[in-house]
Amino acid sequence: MRYLYYLTILLVITTMVVVITIFSLGKVNSIILPISIVFINGITLVVILVDKVLFINKSKESIIPEVVTSPVTKQSDSNLKESVEDNPNNEIARKWSDAMYNRFAEKWQNLYDHIGYPIDKASKAEISVMSWEIASLTMDYIMLVNESPNLLERHKASVDSIINNKNYQEMGLKTFYEDPTTVPAKVLAVYNTLSPQVAARQSFETNIFGYYVTIPNKNE
Repeated sequence: MRYLYYLTILLVITTMVVVITIFSLGKVNSIILPISIVFINGITLVVILVDKVLFINKSKESIIPEVVTSPVTKQSDSNLKESVEDNPNNEIARKWSDAMYNRFAEKWQNLYDHIGYPIDKASKAEISVMSWEIASLTMDYIMLVNESPNLLERHKASVDSIINNKNYQEMGLKTFYEDPTTVPAKVLAVYNTLSPQVAARQSFETNIFGYYVTIPNKNE
């Protein structure tokens, strides 16, 4: 590229010398000056364009990084199995999942396999109570395994009771009274939601936020 600059300078100087000489000799032609200017500008423009093209190509070459590929390491099945087995939460999850299946799967299947339409009040109540039981017990489990900052002892006791296949009477739950001065509002809210759905001569035992509740309440 350096030689191209030198050649350009030489051509421009030569053109200027020729033009000056012509003017000095008095051989002035009105067309010589414009031609000379166009010639000089044309050469300069060509050099600039060539320089830009070469600069862009060089820049692209410097920008494109060299791609270095590292070998892909595949975790062996044995290592994966060890990492899973080393996590104590996995053992809790397996036991809790098995216990929940044994506790609810057959009852859930029977309910929906034999349900009719339009649905009767007793079936509505059974759906509502079972849905509450599964949802509340699952939330206790989620609080435990995720080490929630709001984790309470009752959440731990709930998970442990399910794993050990305890019924609600064996869980050490608090006694329920429909008394807003001693029982939390959230417990009463769930009870008052489920209780009106229960049909005549129908009752359920359940755990509502650590309280042992019979629906409808036998104390009424």
